Amino acid sequence: MQMPHSGSLGRHVCWAFDDPADFRLRAAQYLSEGMAGGARVIYIAKGDPELLLDDLSIVQGFRPAVASGAAQVMSIDSAYDAHATIDPAQQLQFYADATEQALADGHTGLRVAADTTSLVLTDANLDAFARYEHLADRYMVSHPLTALCAFDRDWLTAEQVAQLACMHPQASPEATQVRLYAAADAQIDVVLDGEIDMASHRLLHAALERADPAGQNSSITIDAMGVEFIDHEGVYVLSEYLSRRAATATVRCRPESSLAILIQLLSPPRLHLEIR
Repeated sequence: MQMPHSGSLGRHVCWAFDDPADFRLRAAQYLSEGMAGGARVIYIAKGDPELLLDDLSIVQGFRPAVASGAAQVMSIDSAYDAHATIDPAQQLQFYADATEQALADGHTGLRVAADTTSLVLTDANLDAFARYEHLADRYMVSHPLTALCAFDRDWLTAEQVAQLACMHPQASPEATQVRLYAAADAQIDVVLDGEIDMASHRLLHAALERADPAGQNSSITIDAMGVEFIDHEGVYVLSEYLSRRAATATVRCRPESSLAILIQLLSPPRLHLEIR
């Protein structure tokens, strides 16, 4: 098996796979990039850590890196409480502490590749995990933590995969048509990308509730420059979320985008257009 020659997968990636070999290959690529950049890397999956080492056999120098502490292999039970619904803040703290420890040990940061399918098999667990994904994404924009979050399509429906994938700035092909994620620019509260139509209204609604960019803020800024299409119902989903939070949003759009046009036509009271 050869490593793929594509460029970096990205800061925070959701990878939906049908074949475990595909996940292992993507994880090998992702962690290899991390090692080359001086990061401590962690591989997390279900199973015995000694056996999981074989998954990374194509990564040159991985076993010596494990011996030196530059790389780690963990079972899912070691990194998460696999027997309870995840606590988003507590789980984020686990990775924040691990990132700080990696820096203290002389690494440039922490990079993680994890198959966390077993943690999202119920509605409650998926909801909590999706909320955690957004907290982690917000942490990643200002801290040297990167992650490849993998989910097995044999165990999850396309809708479940989409609910998880939409909380990431990057996702595998056809995993989701909408993405809602954190921005590196401190002046932007959240980034909205993709296509929003009848098939994705519920997905956008759930993503907004889980990310909750308004929170306690009465005014937020949404970067919607990457929205390729949105229908009028999608605009109402945004407006209704803001109404529930008693907030308003400045929405940054391309001048001829469907979102800019609809905001001008519909004049929703809680959405203010900013043409870029």
